[in-house]
Amino acid sequence: MKKTFVRILAFLLVLCMSFSMTACGAKDQPEDTPAAPSEEASANPSAQPESGSEEREHVELIFYTHANAIFAGYDKTMAAVNEYLKEKLNTTVDFRIYDQSTYKDTVNPAFMSGDEMDCLLVGSTGIDFVTNVSKNAFIDISSYIDTYLPGTKARLPEAAWEAYSYQGGIYGICSIKDLANQLGIYTNDTLLNDLGIEFPADTYYTWKDLVPFFYEVQAARDAKYPEKAGKPMLAANEAGQSIFYDFYDFLVGSYSTPLVITGIPGLQDYEGVKSGEEVTSYFYTDEFREYCEIIKGFRDNGLIQFEFNPEEYTSLYDGDAIGGIVWGDLSVDAAQRGYPFETTMHYANASTLMTSGMLAAGFALPVQCSNVERTLEVIELLNTDQYLATMMHFGPEGIGWTDADNDGVLEFEGTENDPSIEWLEKCWYQWYGFGLGAMTASKAPEGYPADFADRVFEMNKNGKDSGNLGFTFDATNVQTELAACNAVMDEYMSTFNYGTASDLDATIDEFVNKLKANGLDTIIAECQTQLTEWRAANGK
Repeated sequence: MKKTFVRILAFLLVLCMSFSMTACGAKDQPEDTPAAPSEEASANPSAQPESGSEEREHVELIFYTHANAIFAGYDKTMAAVNEYLKEKLNTTVDFRIYDQSTYKDTVNPAFMSGDEMDCLLVGSTGIDFVTNVSKNAFIDISSYIDTYLPGTKARLPEAAWEAYSYQGGIYGICSIKDLANQLGIYTNDTLLNDLGIEFPADTYYTWKDLVPFFYEVQAARDAKYPEKAGKPMLAANEAGQSIFYDFYDFLVGSYSTPLVITGIPGLQDYEGVKSGEEVTSYFYTDEFREYCEIIKGFRDNGLIQFEFNPEEYTSLYDGDAIGGIVWGDLSVDAAQRGYPFETTMHYANASTLMTSGMLAAGFALPVQCSNVERTLEVIELLNTDQYLATMMHFGPEGIGWTDADNDGVLEFEGTENDPSIEWLEKCWYQWYGFGLGAMTASKAPEGYPADFADRVFEMNKNGKDSGNLGFTFDATNVQTELAACNAVMDEYMSTFNYGTASDLDATIDEFVNKLKANGLDTIIAECQTQLTEWRAANGK
C-alpha cells in the first residue's frame, strides 16, 4: 500500500512539473512571434476532410482586398464561397472587397487604426509592403509555409519568396499570376504571307531585334502596294517604353523612367558595370542613345503613328499594319482580338523577374491576425482549389458560368455573366482578379487556352533576374535630388519617347547634364551603397 502511494505521489509531482514547464514556455515566447502551428491545423488543408469539418472549431476571419469592380452578384458569390469554405475548413470569411480604385483610401485608415483583420492585400494598389514590414506590422510566416502553404509554395518561383523576405523572415505571399516580364507581339500573318516575309522568332529578345524586320515589312508593303505608302505600321503605344528595347533591373525609377539600373547577368550587361553588383543610370548608357535614335527613326520614316488620326488609326486594324505589342499576355487566340486577318502570337526568348513585379500584389497577415493557421489554410485553398478559385473570379457555378464540356474553359452565354448583360449588372467577373487568389487556379474564361496556367508557370520559372530580388531602395537620404531628377525626366522623356527632338544628340546631352546638375550621381552613389550592404547581408 505504501509503495502504491509513493508511485501516485511521484506521478502527481511529474504532472505538476510538466504543466509548470508548459506554462513557462508560453510565457517566455516573444509577443511579436506567432504561435507555432497547432496540432489541429497542422495537416495540409487539402488533406482536411471535405465533410465533417464541423468537428473542427468554427473560425470567422476578416480579409481586406480589392476587385476590378463590385458587381451585382457580390452577395450571392460570397455566400457560395463561404458555404464551400465552411464545408472544407469549418471556416468562414468576411471578405471586405472594395473597388480597386478606392481600396487604398479605404484600407489604409483601417490598417493604421489597428482594426480587426486577419489578411489584407498589399502592394502598389493598397498597403505598401516595404514601408510597413520595417515597422513590424506583419507576421513572419516562414515557419508555416511548408505545413500550410505547400501548394502555394510549389506554384511560386523562389524569387517570389525572396521579394517578401525581411531580416531573415518571410512576411508576405506573392500573388500567383504572371510575375515575369515578357514581351510579346502578335503579327499580321495575312500580310506577312502575302509579302513572303518570315518573323525572326529565333533572334527575338527585345524590340531592338525586330527593328530590321519592321523596316523590311514596311518597304515590301509599300513597294507592292504604293497606295499604302505612308500608312503607319505600329501604334504610338508601341513606342515610349525603353524596357521593350533593353533588359535591366531598375532599382530607382520605373520601367519607363529607369533612373538607376543594374544589368541582368547572362542576359544583358552595360559597359563598365558589373551586372547585378554595380549600378548606373540607363540615361548614361549607349543603349539609351540607341533607343532614342530608333524612336526618332520610326517617326521620321512614318513607321509608328504617334499622333491620333482617325483615318490612319483604322489602318492598324484593316490589315495594313505589322501587328501589335502585348505585355505578359499569354492568350494566343486570334479570334478574341477581333482583327480581320490571321495572327500569331510570338513571345520573346527571355523573360525577367524584378522585385517591383513581385511586390505589386500579395497577401500579408497583420500582427492583429486572430488565427494564423486558418488564415493560411484559406489562402492555400484560394490558390490551389480550382472550384473555389473559379467562384472567386466568376461567381457560383450555373449562375456566373458553366463548363459543360469540362475542358477548363468557361462559357458565359445564358448565365448572369452573359456578354449581353451590362457590366456592373453581371454576377461577378474578375479577370485577372489578382486580389482574390490565384488566377491560375481558376478555370480560364472564354478566349483563353485551357493550358493558360501552365504558360504562366513556365514564364515565371524561366524568368531571369539580377540577383537582387528583395532589394528595395530607401530614398530617405536623397529626397531632394530624386524630386529634382523626376522633374527633369518629366520635361524631356516625351521628347525621346515620341522622337520629336530636332537635334537628338544635343538634346540627350542637355538632358543628361541637367540630371547630373540635379543630383543624379548622388542618387546613384546612395543606391550603390545600399545595394552593396544588402548583398553582403544576404550572402550575395
